[in-house]
Amino acid sequence: MLKAEAIDLKRFPLYFAFEDTKAIRDVLSTLRDRQALDTLDEIDTSEHKIIDRLVFDHLGLSPRSASDVISALKALISSRAAKSKT
Repeated sequence: MLKAEAIDLKRFPLYFAFEDTKAIRDVLSTLRDRQALDTLDEIDTSEHKIIDRLVFDHLGLSPRSASDVISALKALISSRAAKSKT
């Protein structure tokens, strides 16, 4: 979700009080030391899977709904990339 466009996130609150601060710090530490990847590749990294789990758990989404959100995001990114090339 971090790579989503602002318009895609307009309906969501921008601030969440997450409980698992250790997991967040661990991800931050890992990401601090590496280069960003292509958007679609980044979505599938272990770090972003942790971030997604934290967010989806906080929102109370089922694993199926979380998977649907990720699939929809990937489709939207791919569609935008294809449109930008034409």
